[in-house]
Amino acid sequence: MCMYTYRYITAGGDDREAMFLCMLDACTLCLDLGRGEQELHGFLEYGSEIDSVTGTALINLYGKCGRLDDAKTMFYKLPDRGLVSWTVIIALCAQHGECLVVFNLFHQMQQLGIYPDDLTFICMLYACSHAGLIDEGQYLFLCMVHEHNITPSIDHYVCIVDLLGRAGCLDEANMLMHNLSLQPTSELLMAFLGACRYKGDVQHGENYANKMFRIDPTNAAPYVILSNIYSCWSWCRIFIQSVKLFSLWGIAPIGSESLHLRLWLCWEEPWELI
Repeated sequence: MCMYTYRYITAGGDDREAMFLCMLDACTLCLDLGRGEQELHGFLEYGSEIDSVTGTALINLYGKCGRLDDAKTMFYKLPDRGLVSWTVIIALCAQHGECLVVFNLFHQMQQLGIYPDDLTFICMLYACSHAGLIDEGQYLFLCMVHEHNITPSIDHYVCIVDLLGRAGCLDEANMLMHNLSLQPTSELLMAFLGACRYKGDVQHGENYANKMFRIDPTNAAPYVILSNIYSCWSWCRIFIQSVKLFSLWGIAPIGSESLHLRLWLCWEEPWELI
């Protein structure tokens, strides 16, 4: 509908740029890069030019459709790169796992006198979380609070909890949750539940799953995550008991070394379960 409305208004000579932006948003949501490029061609045929606003929307379209190189090219072609443009390209590079590029962009932006806001730091913390950069993520969080005087929101704490959880620091994440002055949201609780799944922590998993059940009892996700935690814990107990029997019988099961390693990744002291 948005695309047809855009064609109708451009024929009448009204605000083409506003409708073009709506069309680009629709194409981005549908991941329809082909249609977006067609409408871009039509937009330029009417004599319109790409400015920082429409250019940023195109960057987002290219990046969300997997064309990150084209997004970068468009970004560096923009006549005026403001904070929104920098934040969008940082977010896209973070989503594509290009953590080194993210940090380079972050430093370039500040060297040009453009300073990050709360959304920029969310993108940076997201990149650190998915790259396992726990020290860098914690430094950025402190930098945001003390140097840029930005009050952390729930979204920032979600990123920090996810960062600590992926690094296996459940005790630190749990302490952070208890010391929060903000009311935990479902997003924050789900981030911690995800950390419990990575670590195979049944005790913390049950605790935070119950909190999630009280906040949003119709949400199926915590039930699934808790089920996965139970499943991992149960199968690992069965395996440990089996290895104990094999050792008593003097039998070394094939691939036991790799399975021991997998168990160690789930528990610091797996043999305490025997």
